Amino acid sequence: MKVQCRITKTHPVILHAPGGGPTEPLKGSHPKHQTQHPTWQTLLKHWQKSPAPEPGPDLSRELTVITWNTSQNKSILELSLEKLGVPCKVLGRGHRNWSNSLKLEIAIKFLTTVNTPYVLALDAYDVLVIDHPVKALEHFRQIDCDLLFNASKIFSPNFGNKDPGRYITDTWKQFQEKVGFGTWPFVNAGVCIAKTSAYIDFARDCISRDVKTLIQKGLLPPTCGKRNTMDIEQVRVYWCFMDWHPRMQADHQSRIFMNTKYLSRKDILIKSPVSKIYIEWLAIYADHIRIKLKTGFKFLLDNTRALRGRFGLRRIQWKKNIAEPKT
Repeated sequence: MKVQCRITKTHPVILHAPGGGPTEPLKGSHPKHQTQHPTWQTLLKHWQKSPAPEPGPDLSRELTVITWNTSQNKSILELSLEKLGVPCKVLGRGHRNWSNSLKLEIAIKFLTTVNTPYVLALDAYDVLVIDHPVKALEHFRQIDCDLLFNASKIFSPNFGNKDPGRYITDTWKQFQEKVGFGTWPFVNAGVCIAKTSAYIDFARDCISRDVKTLIQKGLLPPTCGKRNTMDIEQVRVYWCFMDWHPRMQADHQSRIFMNTKYLSRKDILIKSPVSKIYIEWLAIYADHIRIKLKTGFKFLLDNTRALRGRFGLRRIQWKKNIAEPKT
């Protein structure tokens, strides 16, 4: 399956539906998620029906793909990579008392043991890889940055919505508006491709940020809905972005990542390849179908002779052996 973003005229490799994705792959999602991502279920259905593509190149020496999943069940991301034949390292399996603040810690611990120069870090339950990651790597190498994150239409969490000017997130948002552009001007932390060494340094920087002090000073609220602000990875990524840009950028043109939040069906073009099973079936029954069509066409001509004669329409001589004898 291939998807074209009609807004940017690009073909993204990875689709991301942030904000409360389905807890179980392919079994629906929360109503709020369906409202925010009206194209997600359509994309999933097309992906399910699409046949597995031809195996891609071996990236084991170039790229490490990681995700986080505490459940023993495979996530939609894992299923999509499995379909492509791409290995993925799942971090946090079986971990209890999980919070997103642990993501970066266990990622650092693992990535210090790998030798690949690049890493692709993806959330598990709201990310779908629809093409081989080699294309993501090719695009990334053409961009002058060390880390490339997904882009977003909205800035979230945006604590300044209810109380403008009070929180430091207003400053972060203004900076992203300044350097961002297009339909997706903001940064989203859910998916990232990066140089491995840069990702490790960035993750360490994120962890070192003293979010607690910002909360104590009143520059951040202690909670965001039911979540503790200390545990929101996106807050740390926003804070670091100002210092890391332009080494760190967002994929505003959807060359690799496409954020499906508030994306309408008219904004995308889905191209699903024809299954090999159907092609083989057509090849086997091609002669049978051809004979049936020929017989039906001849029957139609024979039974509409008088009607066609009234309009002066001569019989179509489409094969010599069924031509009418001359009288």
